[in-house]
Amino acid sequence: MKIPHFLKNNPRTVLKGIAYTITTFCMLVLMTGTGYTQLTSTDGYVYLRDQYLFGSNNAILYYNSNHSTTSQFVLRDRDGTEYLKLQGHENSGSQYFGLRNGDNDWSYLAKKGDYIQLRIIDEPIMALKSTGNVGIGTNGPQENLHLAFQGRGGIRMDSDNTGDIFLQMRNGTSRHYIFDDQSDGNALDIESYNDLVFNTSGSNERMRIMSSGEVSIGATPVPTGYLLSVDGKIIAEEMRVKPSDFWDEVFESDYDLMTIEEKQKFTTINKHLPSFAPESEIVNEGMEVGKSFADVAKELEEAYLYIYQLNTKMKALEAKLTKLSEQSDD
Repeated sequence: MKIPHFLKNNPRTVLKGIAYTITTFCMLVLMTGTGYTQLTSTDGYVYLRDQYLFGSNNAILYYNSNHSTTSQFVLRDRDGTEYLKLQGHENSGSQYFGLRNGDNDWSYLAKKGDYIQLRIIDEPIMALKSTGNVGIGTNGPQENLHLAFQGRGGIRMDSDNTGDIFLQMRNGTSRHYIFDDQSDGNALDIESYNDLVFNTSGSNERMRIMSSGEVSIGATPVPTGYLLSVDGKIIAEEMRVKPSDFWDEVFESDYDLMTIEEKQKFTTINKHLPSFAPESEIVNEGMEVGKSFADVAKELEEAYLYIYQLNTKMKALEAKLTKLSEQSDD
């Protein structure tokens, strides 16, 4: 049996070419029908008019277009209706690759070295930039995740209420959560590993909840032993203070009341009532509202005791004057 000259000279190359040709031909016949193909084969190439397929030794199938800047595959039915177009093209030195729908609108578009886009009716709805930033509703995300809305929009998370649903932020060993606490009646919880700070107009701190529980309003430190510090004025329709004790013992029979002369001497020397701190101390350290109100009540109650004493003495003097007046009339 004579061996053909081309097979004898280079049998491995020719056999591979024949195998690729037969495989590709069968595929094209199944996909398009023999009536639309014009095939020739030379060393693994399958030509369709001015375009060709080539199978490499690395199990790669190449398709070469006859156009200098565009290459595309189109899926259509026997009536010619197009459903999908796989396209690559070059424009102003940039390379693009993507999928077009039957209306020739981009559904997926990638620009080499720049971005990947998902589109609906040729409008970008999601983009991934080469920086790693992801955009939804924007083609130019400025952060790792950038959401852009027109009109009403937002983020929604749904769960089956069998546990907590949360957002978690980690920065090194720090962990922060915003979550729906299912075990606490679905309360909205904000959980901070460190302090919880509220800023407005940029980085201007307005309120801070310390990790130890103290609250500061107005960026002022909380003195030791206190839970709330406010740098400014407070106004309220009503405020209730519950002091630890009060001064009703003033009216007890064994209460040690200063004589009015002793109190007069004290105030003359110290320039303040005995129950109150000196002015300098109050200005520098402030005053406790509950204790101060109790001290005011004490001084007021003691004042009434002095009034009662004076009233008793005054009635006694009136009785004496009445008695003397009656005696003089006799």
